[in-house]
Amino acid sequence: MKHLFKLWAALSVAILASCASIQDWHKGENLLQPLPVPGDDWQFKRLVNDLAKMKMSRWSKKVGSGSEALQVIIVHGQRNTDVETTKYEEDKQGKNRCDTYSTDILNKTTQNNYNTISWKTKCKLRGKDTEVVILHKAISGEDSYYKIQKIWRDSFTKEGFRVWDDYVRRIKLCNSRGTLHPCPDGFNRVH
Repeated sequence: MKHLFKLWAALSVAILASCASIQDWHKGENLLQPLPVPGDDWQFKRLVNDLAKMKMSRWSKKVGSGSEALQVIIVHGQRNTDVETTKYEEDKQGKNRCDTYSTDILNKTTQNNYNTISWKTKCKLRGKDTEVVILHKAISGEDSYYKIQKIWRDSFTKEGFRVWDDYVRRIKLCNSRGTLHPCPDGFNRVH
């Protein structure tokens, strides 16, 4: 059964990767995420909360005695969010769960004319001997808000961080409705 699940997960990722090469864009904003994600043995889930107008794609796996996850969250209708406020709120929540907590901004910029911020947090969970390191990226869209989190739970390495920092930096938005946030060449614009 576990083998079938891995096969299904691999096929799902392959299908998603092949969809990235389709020559038409969704009308409006499109999240450009390179697929497949780095590494292997990922378990994939897609969650939708229609009430909250939220979608999440989550890749997860065990690593030794720890675990890793990648979460990509889209909150539809949450427009032009202040990315610095988002970081502040995320840090506030993180501090409440941790005995020790640190946060460092890695990059605050515009990417394809969208405001983005990336930061790294490190937390020793309150009352536990568990270290959680998270690489965050927030993108403020005109249609939605986008949050990317790469999470290491007792599995962080500097080498792994460099791979994922590069990967997360390549995730960006485009908008098929106009030229302010152009989609890559070779793809059709949706009218």
